[in-house]
Amino acid sequence: MIKQQFIYTSGAIALAAAIGAPGNGTIAIAADYNFELDYITIMTTQAGVIVLNWAGLITIQWTGTGQAISNAPIPVDAFAGNGQLPYLLPEPRLLDANTSATIVLANSVAVATFVTVVFHGSKLIQ
Repeated sequence: MIKQQFIYTSGAIALAAAIGAPGNGTIAIAADYNFELDYITIMTTQAGVIVLNWAGLITIQWTGTGQAISNAPIPVDAFAGNGQLPYLLPEPRLLDANTSATIVLANSVAVATFVTVVFHGSKLIQ
């Protein structure tokens, strides 16, 4: 099996300028190969400026299995750090080809916020 480094992104998920404002996104895994997820990075911007330590809430659910990554929404910083380094999963997570991850966010400030979730890992080529 060959591992080919690859990155998937949600693109910018927009959250309105209100505390608790929701935002939803999806990361679709291509149909060609399974994906081994090793790291997750979350980048947040407000008014075009990168924001560290944004305290919004996140939930990620894998559509293939219906499993969520946590039992309740958790602060982004608790999940993926403050945006300066990627979060290293304790164990790589296998995501089947042609599945997706649903991302649900909630804003923690009364400022329009854009959040990008990035999956770092490898396509598993047989």
